[in-house]
Amino acid sequence: MREQFGVWYPLSTEDRERFIMEGLVVLDTNVLLNLYRMTAEAREDVLALLRRFGDRLWIPHQVGLEFHRNRLTVIHDQEQTGQKLRAAIIEAGEKIQDAVKSVRDHPVIDRTALAATVNESLARITNYLEQASKEPSLSMKAAMHSDPVLDALTHLFRGKVGMPYSADQTTRVMADAKRRIDERRPPGYADAKKDGDRATGDYVLWRQMLDEAVKRRLPVLFVTNDQKEDWYRRLHGLTIGPRVELVNEMVEEAGVSFHAQTLALFVDTAPSWLSSTIKDITVSEVNRLDEVDRASLRADLASQLAENELERHAFQQVLEREVNRQDFGEEIFSRLARKIVRLEARRYDLNLRVAELQAELQAAQKFDDEGTSGDPRSYARAIEARLHASSEMLKEVTGNLSMLREEQRRLTK
Repeated sequence: MREQFGVWYPLSTEDRERFIMEGLVVLDTNVLLNLYRMTAEAREDVLALLRRFGDRLWIPHQVGLEFHRNRLTVIHDQEQTGQKLRAAIIEAGEKIQDAVKSVRDHPVIDRTALAATVNESLARITNYLEQASKEPSLSMKAAMHSDPVLDALTHLFRGKVGMPYSADQTTRVMADAKRRIDERRPPGYADAKKDGDRATGDYVLWRQMLDEAVKRRLPVLFVTNDQKEDWYRRLHGLTIGPRVELVNEMVEEAGVSFHAQTLALFVDTAPSWLSSTIKDITVSEVNRLDEVDRASLRADLASQLAENELERHAFQQVLEREVNRQDFGEEIFSRLARKIVRLEARRYDLNLRVAELQAELQAAQKFDDEGTSGDPRSYARAIEARLHASSEMLKEVTGNLSMLREEQRRLTK
């Protein structure tokens, strides 16, 4: 079983150790930017760990580009957090004090004692923020002239950054990226709605990682806090592992294995194999940032669901307006709308099914014995049949959907 379906199995302890001890360790942009969100002590601890990898530490040119684009924005956000927090606490404190003042003749609540407790608590909070503000922190204005994090990363990645693509290469890669987004082929399609070249950034990063793996012939460990569905397999709210399509593509192009993990898991496991140590406070700090990233992912997913619901609602409103305006009757128009909604859902499910079957077929073909590929009993042949049936069904659904949308356009003119 494992020989035929290895990409679906969790990594063994030996596999994980090999990624750390022999692999090419590639960092994502979000990992570099998170260094600005750590305490100075935790940041130096993580940097010390990364130095242990020597020439096996590397970033694609796309990561370097995105880091420099976003560095000052992250610094500015950190700078604003304290100011916004102080303003929010002052506003909340005033509301609490007003609420206490409104208490009149209560048999149990002593307004004077409660006011003293509130004032004491607010004073402690204010004192904490004042003390925290005295700690050295990087401001955007200071970072424009001197940035210790940037200096540390510049030294760490000297000679360890990929080269940019030429103009011709960029044109080809961008075309591939857009095609893959249309096909919902990972990675990158989850960013399809982003502006400009931000929509294709993940695929460019992936393409550059593949190119480096072809040259190095080392297993690739990608350390990233990006846990969207076009990088990771997610099921019932759990992140299971990197997409099997990515694992297969790395094997096919570079002949090496691929794995992805968060920075939190990386700092929790890598030191033991490197005979290194990392402070508990650093692990806690990185785990805190990991939870922030997870919360951001949950918020993004909720936002996408809300956006889809708004789009459906807006579409329904358009249909209702057209029904009132046209004389072909509400029943016909509503029936057409329901068919379109059902076919859209069916097309989405079939796209996912085709992608899954393509990944399974790639894995199975590697292990079918030579000379038996024509055997209808072989597993690869079985998957091919299911893939062909699903692909044909997808074509039919897409064709029917196009005809219904054309009818919808004709009726609403």
